[in-house]
Amino acid sequence: PPTPTITVSPTPTPTLAPKPVVSATFGDWTLSLLIILISAVAVYWLGVLIASVRWGLRWGLLAVFGGFVAYNYLALKLPGSQGWLESYGTVGVLAVTFLGVLAGLLAGWLWHWLSNRYQKTSAPRKTSNARGL
Repeated sequence: PPTPTITVSPTPTPTLAPKPVVSATFGDWTLSLLIILISAVAVYWLGVLIASVRWGLRWGLLAVFGGFVAYNYLALKLPGSQGWLESYGTVGVLAVTFLGVLAGLLAGWLWHWLSNRYQKTSAPRKTSNARGL
């Protein structure tokens, strides 16, 4: 009589699907733009109250610049941004954008502080005409 033989067939190994690349969406951009603009108006208003219209405008523009730089860092997928986007998603984009706004405000405040410090330490010069008057 025929003897049964066992044939071993290899078990297929499941292949892992590649992770989809996460990137900033149009909604992320819209919310980031809203955060940047609202923050810029608030920073401008704060600057006018604390210093002057000129410094308020400077601080507001630096806040806009910082927010856009931070958002673009993520949107352009520069080093480290992919992991951040995968981990935190839209909330992460908004947080990084707001941190950029704060960095711009800090740069403006530092500029104001250094400007005031320089003005206080430099003595006013006497100007004279050609006759020494």
